[in-house]
Amino acid sequence: MKEKLPAFLFMLAIPLSIVLYLKVEAASGSEMVALLSAVACYLVVFFLLALFFNSRAKDADGKAVSALDNLFAEKKTKAELAREQILRKQKELEAQKASENKPNS
Repeated sequence: MKEKLPAFLFMLAIPLSIVLYLKVEAASGSEMVALLSAVACYLVVFFLLALFFNSRAKDADGKAVSALDNLFAEKKTKAELAREQILRKQKELEAQKASENKPNS
């Protein structure tokens, strides 16, 4: 489904460009300006879809990841996760040592 999403979104640009064409033609009275605005709408949608769905970024496993995945999902590498676990353990040990070193009142 994720591979088909850009095609569906691009198909939604069809009614958008028709509405844009009609509105611009009514406002300006020029068919050429309306046609250029409809084509510009297609180009904007195309470039936005290319930006979000056609990235060459790689994740930790070497698989291609889209820019959309990078925007909405924070991916951590195995090294980052291991580093966080080590820091958490160190803090626990320091807290344990501090509680053992406190004199009992």
